[in-house]
Amino acid sequence: MKLKSKKISIIGVIVIIALVFLCTFNITYAYFTSVANIEGNLNFGSLDVRFAYYSGGVTTLESGETTMSVIPASNSSISRGSTFTFQTPEGQAITYLGFNSNSSCTSYVALKVNAYKLVDGVADTTTNYGEYFTLNSANNRIVLGNGTGSQRDDVYYYTTAITANGFVEFAESMTLSNDAPVDLLNSSIEITITFKAVQQPNQAYLYEFGSEWGYLESWS
Repeated sequence: MKLKSKKISIIGVIVIIALVFLCTFNITYAYFTSVANIEGNLNFGSLDVRFAYYSGGVTTLESGETTMSVIPASNSSISRGSTFTFQTPEGQAITYLGFNSNSSCTSYVALKVNAYKLVDGVADTTTNYGEYFTLNSANNRIVLGNGTGSQRDDVYYYTTAITANGFVEFAESMTLSNDAPVDLLNSSIEITITFKAVQQPNQAYLYEFGSEWGYLESWS
């Protein structure tokens, strides 16, 4: 009888040890597989820069319009070396061209001038004469790249970052170069301005503008 009691006691101890081990294992297992989730919302900044012009009040072009047609204020022929101002499609004088920003962040802007001959009313894009038309900017708000370093010689750069909200001007008139080729004269020309904007923070222009548009070294 005594021997039997000892066997029962030993089995009891083994069971207790096993239960303790299993409890420890389960607690450890639960610890390593537990997952906690924290939910939250991210608010991304917006970039909304559009062409605009001042003609007795600011008029902003439709969202997504990155190309603007230039209409000379004078209906007479434009000669080499001459400067002309702009007008609206309805014939109203434009004081200056600009950009209207409804962005939540500051931005950098680069722009190009394109000029093509019209053949039967259709632009012939074989040759771009944009280099012969110079934008005139009061207080040097824009500068034409010199083709060295990061700059393109056919791209204008707005020298400072455009603020998050508001209107800024960039040109009041345009001049036809004295070096304009002869075949450009006595022709009908379609002139447009195309721009590209990128957020100012984090030097995004390094990735977005690249070799096609370039950038100013003074941007940061």
